Amino acid sequence: MIRNGTTCKVLNMPRYFIQNRDIAYRVVDGEAVLVDPDNAYVRVLNETGSFIWKLCRRKRGIDDLAREISGKFDVKRTDAKTDVSKFLSDMKKRGMIREIRA
Repeated sequence: MIRNGTTCKVLNMPRYFIQNRDIAYRVVDGEAVLVDPDNAYVRVLNETGSFIWKLCRRKRGIDDLAREISGKFDVKRTDAKTDVSKFLSDMKKRGMIREIRA
């Protein structure tokens, strides 16, 4: 841990992601339909996004998710990691996925 004035930075802490339990969802024809009732926001996920959403029922790291994606969808792990990172960033920004540092 590094203290810099009044701020405290934690370095190299593993990052995990998990579903926001306040988000309602249902899977229809392989696509997850997510509803954020607090913000009246609806998001429909494609097959890949739905797969990531399902995996995030438990806390998951980016590398773990990328490995699962590359195995299921036959893509390079580096490409999967990039795509997973972008997806999680967007979902976190919208409050649908929570980040946990452990």
